[in-house]
Amino acid sequence: MKLNRYIFSTVMLILILFLLINGQQKISKQKQSILKLSNKLIVLREKKSKLNKFIYMEFYHGEKTNKEKLKQFLNEIEQISKSDDIISDISFKIENRDNNNINLIEFNEKFYSFITEIEKVRNFYISETNAIVFNRNILFLFLIVSSFANLFYEIIVINLANKKVSFYLKNLLYKNYDFEIKNTNIPYMDYILSEINTLKTSLKIMDNSIKTTLKGYNLKTTFENLLNDEEFQSYLSFERIGFATIENDYFVADISLSTIDNIKLKRGFKIKRESSDSLMSLINNKEIRIINDLEKHLEENPNSESTNLILKEGYLSSIAAPLYKSNGKIIGILFFSSIKRNNYSEIDKYKISSITEIVSSIFEKNMLIEDLITNSALTFVKLVEGKDPETANHLDRMAQYSKIIAKYLSYEEKYKNKIDYFYMDNLCKFAPLHDIGKVGIPDNILLKPGKLTDEEFQIMKEHPKIGAKVLNYYQNNLKKYDIDTFKLAVKITISHHEKWDGTGYPNGLKGEEIPLVGRITAVADVFDALSSKRIYKEAMSFDKSVSIIKEMSGTHFDPEVVEAFIKALSEIEKIYQELKEI
Repeated sequence: MKLNRYIFSTVMLILILFLLINGQQKISKQKQSILKLSNKLIVLREKKSKLNKFIYMEFYHGEKTNKEKLKQFLNEIEQISKSDDIISDISFKIENRDNNNINLIEFNEKFYSFITEIEKVRNFYISETNAIVFNRNILFLFLIVSSFANLFYEIIVINLANKKVSFYLKNLLYKNYDFEIKNTNIPYMDYILSEINTLKTSLKIMDNSIKTTLKGYNLKTTFENLLNDEEFQSYLSFERIGFATIENDYFVADISLSTIDNIKLKRGFKIKRESSDSLMSLINNKEIRIINDLEKHLEENPNSESTNLILKEGYLSSIAAPLYKSNGKIIGILFFSSIKRNNYSEIDKYKISSITEIVSSIFEKNMLIEDLITNSALTFVKLVEGKDPETANHLDRMAQYSKIIAKYLSYEEKYKNKIDYFYMDNLCKFAPLHDIGKVGIPDNILLKPGKLTDEEFQIMKEHPKIGAKVLNYYQNNLKKYDIDTFKLAVKITISHHEKWDGTGYPNGLKGEEIPLVGRITAVADVFDALSSKRIYKEAMSFDKSVSIIKEMSGTHFDPEVVEAFIKALSEIEKIYQELKEI
């Protein structure tokens, strides 16, 4: 209806403009003809007046007209009276002019009739011109009236449309998606209702995603759910999700998930923050960035290795947005990529903005819950460690050492898909719980300044099992909330005293039977024990402690973990100097 109405209005406007232009041209031509005829009539009337004078002098005064003057006069009349393009059907011819036998009375009557005919023609032109002008004015009036009528009609339609749109948007605001969008005869509404229906579908998908795919606190799990959610894929088109963290002066790739098994931009890839103006602008201005032609972007930024790697994976466009905590601290940058060129539009900025807000909110909320739970468990550890003032910073150092070792281990091909930012973050968070089981060890054994007896040592060896039991108790109580916070902590607690050669405790696990987190925390824990003062010993030097760790590689420790430890020594020593007891 809207289209037909516009077509009709357009055709009418073109027709009116055509008539106005054509009429104006005709008016101009008519005015020229009227002017020409009026000038001719003026001359003819002058000649008629002179002819009357000749007749008067000849018939009333008996004065004969000079033959030469009369002949010249008649020539002038005949010349003026010749037909032209205006009066082609009217002509005046003088008969018997050459034999000098002209009846002036009869000639006068014919001449008068000729002038009268010309006047009729002129008057016709005048009447016709007036009619054209009148019609033109009517068209102008019609155009003005119809414009105002259309304006008032539009105002009424917009008012009705606003009421309809307000009704539907109010339902969307209160997340009521069950309403039906009814057809209406109001122009413009088809498009508006179509957009509202699209918005309704999108918001419904988002809400469903919140209830299902976005309920985990682990971002990697969340992104995996999004990648495999067909309904969400219909909301935002993508085949790849990437997540980069910010570590000191670098952007570091941490999560790379794709429906295409061709990952080139792998975990651990990093670029200096100062080398990427677009990503810095994204963070500083809280912007959303769209690149719809990655090939062109690479031509404009030939040194962008990240763009080069994404192109090698087969992606041609991307959209990126920062994730922030509620306090404004950045979590990282989220990337969605597509194999299609020009895949993203301005409306996708709104979509990804909604996604980042939801993901950030859920991530932060669950991290808060996890921190509360973890800290409650950590309280027991602090109570245990608090009994020994010489180990005040042990938990902090050991946690940082574990995270640093895991980071360097993640650079290896074998572990690149297993150790990510969140793995390292959780390892750092839960490593301090490794000795939580000591809460069940009697003080006379726990705080004994000398060497333990065999019997005492057997009791001490029970602390990993006690710790695992405590954390499993926490974990079982949290299952009803779909939270598996302490799964990693249980592995750390139960396995950090196992040895690579199988001589460790409590289960005598060997090699890769030992969980990776246990193998990492074992190195961190022993190194800190060697390099720190205890009740029963003095602290060894940093270099001596490192040397002993190397010697135990392949027996006590996983050689690959020790190798990562050696590569990380500069960062390990920095933590050692910052947190060592004086």
